[in-house]
Amino acid sequence: MAKPNEAPEVVDSPPETRTAPTKGKVITGAGNNATVVLPPTTKSSSKVQAATYEALDKQDKVNVFIPKAEGELPEMVVCINDVQWVVPRGKMVLVPSTVAEILNERLASESKLVEESEKSKERLKQGGI
Repeated sequence: MAKPNEAPEVVDSPPETRTAPTKGKVITGAGNNATVVLPPTTKSSSKVQAATYEALDKQDKVNVFIPKAEGELPEMVVCINDVQWVVPRGKMVLVPSTVAEILNERLASESKLVEESEKSKERLKQGGI
């Protein structure tokens, strides 16, 4: 997302090195904003996509930092009504508050899964389930 006085950069496809969605319009704003991907839609869903983008663009922005993790993709993607927010790991970026909430819930869920997996491994080592 661009700042009010700056036009967003729109390109036809993201760089080939990207692991996130590769089809659709890509909007990158100035500064430390996350990348937004607007995939191709049908006529009926394009209005929903546009309304969602506008609503999210108007929300307060929040700084988020997703730590880099071995074996993980270099970015996380949050998709809301065909609006995809590509958030790189290891870099502080601005995202709408709703996107930040989703990322926080996802990270908490992943953390809990890792914790439960470790407990399960320990129980197996001790001969139980």
